[in-house]
Amino acid sequence: MFSYDLKEQNALGEKEFHVLKELHWVEDDFTLILMGPTGAGKTHLSVALGVHAVQQGFQVSFVSMAHLMYILKTREHIKKSNTRYKRIIGSDLIIIDDVMYMCNC
Repeated sequence: MFSYDLKEQNALGEKEFHVLKELHWVEDDFTLILMGPTGAGKTHLSVALGVHAVQQGFQVSFVSMAHLMYILKTREHIKKSNTRYKRIIGSDLIIIDDVMYMCNC
């Protein structure tokens, strides 16, 4: 059972939430970007969607942007990074947390 308390935020409505939890966007290879200020619940929602996707039989990878950059830089030299890279690219859903890590805002 997938549930998420929509009362804690105001950016996502019932209709959008229903569309997200149906996971058709994963099957259709759409990119979903969750944006908002710190504490808005982006990571919480993405983890919940990831767990729901796993329960529905999807292969899911969750990685922070900082760790993804490390994997990409070291995959040719470190076996563990290459293994992780292969798992990520083989996933149906890749959740990248803290994307703003790359922003020079």
